[in-house]
Amino acid sequence: MVDFTQHPVKGVYALAALGLELVRFPVFIVKFLLFGRQHPSWTFRQAITVHALFSGLWHVATVQAKTPLPLTPDREKERFLVIKPAKDDVYKGPLRSNKDVVPAEIGATWFPAPLTTGSDKSNVKVVLHIHGGAFVTGQSIAFVIHIPVANFYQEMEGRDNAELPQRNFSSTP
Repeated sequence: MVDFTQHPVKGVYALAALGLELVRFPVFIVKFLLFGRQHPSWTFRQAITVHALFSGLWHVATVQAKTPLPLTPDREKERFLVIKPAKDDVYKGPLRSNKDVVPAEIGATWFPAPLTTGSDKSNVKVVLHIHGGAFVTGQSIAFVIHIPVANFYQEMEGRDNAELPQRNFSSTP
């Protein structure tokens, strides 16, 4: 099998995939308008969106696109922090089962604001949210995923703070 994860094959594959999807797109438009959709209750827009997302994720996974994980704040500003790994003796059992998997520094974002040394921590509920997208592609950035999730936890669940680590398990070596 051809390795699509290395350049220049990765670039050739990306161009070929783009061409293929541009050719297939009108076919799916006709299919979804005349012959039904993936689910009978879906609208045309839902069917096209799901098809586009599935195709895009398929090709991104095929080339194993790497997602950068910067350890610097962007829009998060003072809510961003870097979490350092614990000492080696903390990691036991399954956490030691693969010598290629090693603890690393990761970024994280607090919502609505970080806890400080002066914060009253006697009755604080904190949610640690590991986003499911970490197992697919992309990263947890504030303007894409953090804000809606944090608002959900704060308003719907009555939590005081949420801490959202930045991690991508699928494409980070």
